[in-house]
Amino acid sequence: MNILHITDLHLDHFEGDVEFIRNGFYREYIDRLFASLEKKINPIEINYLIVTGDLINIGKIENYENVEIILNYISSKFSINKKNICLTIGNHDYKWKELKIQDIEKEKLLKLPFKEFRDKYNSTYVEEVDYFFLTKLDNNTYFLSIDSTWNSQEGAPGEFSVSEEDRLVTLLNDSIENNATLLIGCHFPIISLDNNFLAGEDTDWHNNHIWIKGNSLRDRIKRVKTINTIWFHGDVHASDQKIIDNEIFVLTSKFGGKPDTSAQRRQAVLISINETHISKITCNYEFPAHEQNPRLGDWICSDIQELRKSTPVEQHKLPNTDKLSAYNEEVEKEILRLVKGRELYKFGRFHISDEYISLGWVDINKLMSDKELLNRISDKCYELIRSKITNSNADTLFLGIEIIGGVLASQLSVRLNIKNSIIPVRSKSDHYSEFEFSHSSAFENIINIKDVVIFIDIISTGNTINSLVADIISKNADINIHVISIISNDIENKLISIPNTKSYTTFCTSLKIPLIKHSEMPEEEYVKTNLKF
Repeated sequence: MNILHITDLHLDHFEGDVEFIRNGFYREYIDRLFASLEKKINPIEINYLIVTGDLINIGKIENYENVEIILNYISSKFSINKKNICLTIGNHDYKWKELKIQDIEKEKLLKLPFKEFRDKYNSTYVEEVDYFFLTKLDNNTYFLSIDSTWNSQEGAPGEFSVSEEDRLVTLLNDSIENNATLLIGCHFPIISLDNNFLAGEDTDWHNNHIWIKGNSLRDRIKRVKTINTIWFHGDVHASDQKIIDNEIFVLTSKFGGKPDTSAQRRQAVLISINETHISKITCNYEFPAHEQNPRLGDWICSDIQELRKSTPVEQHKLPNTDKLSAYNEEVEKEILRLVKGRELYKFGRFHISDEYISLGWVDINKLMSDKELLNRISDKCYELIRSKITNSNADTLFLGIEIIGGVLASQLSVRLNIKNSIIPVRSKSDHYSEFEFSHSSAFENIINIKDVVIFIDIISTGNTINSLVADIISKNADINIHVISIISNDIENKLISIPNTKSYTTFCTSLKIPLIKHSEMPEEEYVKTNLKF
């Protein structure tokens, strides 16, 4: 089975001379894609084309007739049966700005032009309702189109009611055979993938672009027995493809729109499935210069590559060793590369407690100012928390220690709808208020909390985290405490577990931060203190 995935055509001015998909250029654009793919697989045999929304730009429904021209040309060029062109609605595919308040009946009316257009391709349904439809493509392949904009507010990802979710999952369980492949088109990503490079630029990015409220639906669909369940996503104009346990996630960057100067690629992805392997070919529209000039660009397709597998791993302590292991090897390598390349490790005299001086320190604020690293660590924390926390969100609290811990706690708080508090514990500074130092907001309801996750930047001696954990336990002895650090000191006799905690995870263990007692150091008149916490 070969599946071609494109998304986000953003058709605006079809008769203009600016966009990638325009009347005077689309044939050449698609022909070049075909020619590049043909170099990798010959003959080209595409079973299904999946297009995950934003076919038009900002609700210009008059452009559906031009989208039809584009899709029909792709169908002809790649010999894809029109009934195997599978479409999903995106937030640009209807005039959501006309919804001043949530009004389901008006929303249905605004989405009618998309449905009428979609029916030109998929018109035979197992079942269709307002917020999803299921169609059987062949004997063992189904396509489920999910409207992740349903009941949306201001174009952000929407929300299904419990009964709406029940109806969808019940249909899948009743209709899908055990040996079937389920293809799911869903415009907004239902998980946060690694390459969401824009997340660092917008504090509300995950609320606006990740279908956080769809996660219970995802968990229930995961239990539907299939050979393969494959989610196809768009919207974020970034790319990633991976396997998590028995689910496959394909996020593809945009296919159309106007040229820009950002890192947003024009892209198409071919997913190939056989009895033993799931592989991909990624086609990017590349330019010979920095400027995105469609006339000078061309499609470059990668070699066939296996989809990477990403499985949450418990790696807090390796079996039969006293060595703490980093949670994710790729993230640790990136931390070490940035520390070295940006000269973020400083050697000197750092007063970290009344007992110890550190001879080295990492400028953690500059390290975590790298948006891609921050986002990757945030995503891995999200993955960790979902695997560890079994109690309800209302029974969970995030505590961010200092600035970086606070940033992670705040980001994860938004994504998971869990309350958070930032706690300065090392020293007073202008960054914090007296209210924050009092801990009152964090601890006023601690007796009713079942799980607390503590985010901290660097653990050197462990005194800070041990003291905070002891403080929490003194107020609630039954609480489950999870600690997540960016860097944990790689020295002998360091913490490989933290007393009274349920789990301890770190992203980097390969940086030594040597410690020495005050009594073993020369007086400050000989060696000045670089930094005092």
